Amino acid sequence: MKRYILLLTAWMSSMLALVGAYPLSDITYWTGEGEVEVALVIAWNDGRLPEALAWGYRGTGETTVVTMLNEVVKADPRLFSLTRRQGGYTVDGLGFDLNGENTIALVVGGDTTYPKYQPSGLFTSTPNNYNRWSCTDAEDHWNSPTEAEPGVWRCLELSPDGATVEADVNTTRLQPGATYLFCYEMPDGSRPDHTGAVAVEPYELAPVDYTQGIFLVNEDWYGWDNGTVNFLTSDGHWVYRAFRRENPGETLGVTTQYGAIYGDRFFFVSKQANGSTDSSTGGRLVVADAHTLKKIAAFDELGGDGRAFVGVDEKTAYISTSAGITRLDLESIRVGETIAGTAGDGGLYSGQVGAMVRAGRYVFAAKQSVGVLVIDAASHTLYTTLELPTISTLTLGRDGCVWAADATSLIRIDVATLEMWNRPLPEDCRVSSSWGAWNAGSLCAAYRKNFLYFANEKGKQIARYHIDTDELDAAFFTLPDQDKEYVQQFQGAGLRVEPQNDRLFVTTTQSGYLSHYMHNWVYVVDGLSGERLNTVELEPYYWFPAMPVFPDNEAPVIAIADELTVADEPMKLSLLEAVTDADNLSAAIVSTVAVEDSTVAAARVSGYDLTLTAVKPGDTWLTLTANSNGRLATKRVALHVTGVSAAARIETRCIEAWPNPVHDWLTLRAPAGSTFRVTDLRGVVVCQGRVTDVPAGIDLSGVSPGVYLLAVQRGDEIENIRLIKQ
Repeated sequence: MKRYILLLTAWMSSMLALVGAYPLSDITYWTGEGEVEVALVIAWNDGRLPEALAWGYRGTGETTVVTMLNEVVKADPRLFSLTRRQGGYTVDGLGFDLNGENTIALVVGGDTTYPKYQPSGLFTSTPNNYNRWSCTDAEDHWNSPTEAEPGVWRCLELSPDGATVEADVNTTRLQPGATYLFCYEMPDGSRPDHTGAVAVEPYELAPVDYTQGIFLVNEDWYGWDNGTVNFLTSDGHWVYRAFRRENPGETLGVTTQYGAIYGDRFFFVSKQANGSTDSSTGGRLVVADAHTLKKIAAFDELGGDGRAFVGVDEKTAYISTSAGITRLDLESIRVGETIAGTAGDGGLYSGQVGAMVRAGRYVFAAKQSVGVLVIDAASHTLYTTLELPTISTLTLGRDGCVWAADATSLIRIDVATLEMWNRPLPEDCRVSSSWGAWNAGSLCAAYRKNFLYFANEKGKQIARYHIDTDELDAAFFTLPDQDKEYVQQFQGAGLRVEPQNDRLFVTTTQSGYLSHYMHNWVYVVDGLSGERLNTVELEPYYWFPAMPVFPDNEAPVIAIADELTVADEPMKLSLLEAVTDADNLSAAIVSTVAVEDSTVAAARVSGYDLTLTAVKPGDTWLTLTANSNGRLATKRVALHVTGVSAAARIETRCIEAWPNPVHDWLTLRAPAGSTFRVTDLRGVVVCQGRVTDVPAGIDLSGVSPGVYLLAVQRGDEIENIRLIKQ
């Protein structure tokens, strides 16, 4: 809906001639800092109403007219200018977004193949093209010289005493109380009637509810602009360049390929920080508020070109790059070191790390030409590598397994045992590769049914795999326009599943070259029937959509009784059923447990199961914490122990330490309250402490390589484990 934000009523009622300077008391939109107050009035002579608009500016006695104009243009996103520099500035064009569509773009010579966008509003012409520019929105104010009608912008200085002189925009300094009138003079010498110039209202953005709709992260036009993010509201309205809208003057990095919401933050990952000659803001990683898109932090260096993001826990996230996996401290918002063993060979397109998921006690990451890196999420160390040299991408399924895809198969990985099962694909069905010019990969899972979806690179189709029945539909959905000369094709990741209702959001562009890529669509497809539910076309532009991202509006829910009784046999509860989230997979929820009195009962989370074991009769409390995509829920449960489990002594004495050999971080699973110490073969203590969190992380990064002894003590019982530090 068009928003006419000017005081048109003021224009209708105030038809007083602008004989002298514009009354500063009538101005409502001020910008700039300084003691000299002036008015800027622009009269377009383009037949659109109101014919003239007015702004207020505060500068100094040294401020020139062109400096004032540039500053007002940068301050008001509705105003835009076209200037040429030949020793000084020449104003060739001025425009104003009359209808509030926020689609300011100019083209040269009528060539709509290459529309020009400028976040600052300051466009630059040359002596060869200054008279060939036009505005793409015919409803906006715009005037500039053309080859057919060589008009010119004049600048007049109107003094408070009524005197009027022509002003040189480069040399004229601002005079207190003066009005600087830019008016477009037609070839016949006629100038616009600037009577009743309307004071522009302060620019106020209409609020957008970023929790109700869909984000579309875009690579955008490489070589011309940085990455962007558009937002499709629940009523079908596009909010273009939403991050810039909420952060004037700020941008994302170059070729933004990945976006993820974790907790209350939105993480945008780009391949590069900025263009080679670009001094604007940006960053390979930009962190914003997920509800307002207000920028929080940005980082140029990640150890390599940015790829993907995964939240590990409330304190840590990982960023995959062309050179490995980099840790991100979520508490301080600081980039850490690359995880040992994840680095590539130094090339941008060999050995890069792509898609990542957190499942159980591990993070699983796809590494080009290698396979699946399995990283211990507690110690942030590489646990093992699953060989799969032709891997393309991976995702987490509703069944709780990690699913990877390579050139010919889908591969299921058990997150507890790491066992792999191969499901071959037919010759006419292949998962699109995500390497080379990396994208986030099309393989994704349904939230309500045990389905996997992916873009079938053998045809312009979406394939669906039914995990429970092992049935594959290679042509579940076919992209439209396959009978035309230029067919539609997947763009970026190609598709993602909406968590609440399993609808597919499919991103496409037109095949061909150059201007064909200006045509982009988003299709909404029923995940059960394959029926196309909606088609949304984007404004023509080189968006190069990377992936849809869905708001995270729900918190995890823990459906466990307030009281539990544990008898002789251990009690096992399925967390896939007991801990849920309306907009996340239960398998993606990370649960931790603690028992207040470990002499009464023991509790542990293994895979997706919570096991409670009686130690001795008595009462205590259990606290279960669920982390679902960075949103936390906690439940305190009363435990009544009525017996002693036969396995209690074994359970409470169960000590685990991994990885072994260890590089930097050792994960220790032992009863809370236990003490530990690490000694060398001479008995010298190099590390010691008490187990408060289960499992516990032990930092051995400062310990020299060698053989050590880990002693864990609980009461009078001591268990020793031989460690190898690498």
